[in-house]
Amino acid sequence: MRYAFLAWILFVLPLLAWRSALSMREARAGGEPLPARAQIYLGTLILLGALLLLSWLTARVEGVALFQVPAFGGREALAGALALAGSFGLRAWRAPCTLPRSGGNCRCAR
Repeated sequence: MRYAFLAWILFVLPLLAWRSALSMREARAGGEPLPARAQIYLGTLILLGALLLLSWLTARVEGVALFQVPAFGGREALAGALALAGSFGLRAWRAPCTLPRSGGNCRCAR
């Protein structure tokens, strides 16, 4: 199971990301419409769900307690809040250039 997890992380996900980047680049160059946000979010949710399942199965086979936290305190809550804020900050910083909301032009200077 650990080899399936490594293959997924090291080969399958980068290949899918590369193919997605190529298709988005070709769609932009050819004037084709980009996929809808809902479609992108659904695909991301499916991939993350598959990754969670594979991680959980690998942890069970290897005998690792994946979601066990010995004590939940302020340090753990702060780490989670910082990770969440960082992900929202990264999305807000990057999203206007990659998926413009107005449907046509990027809102950032390139």
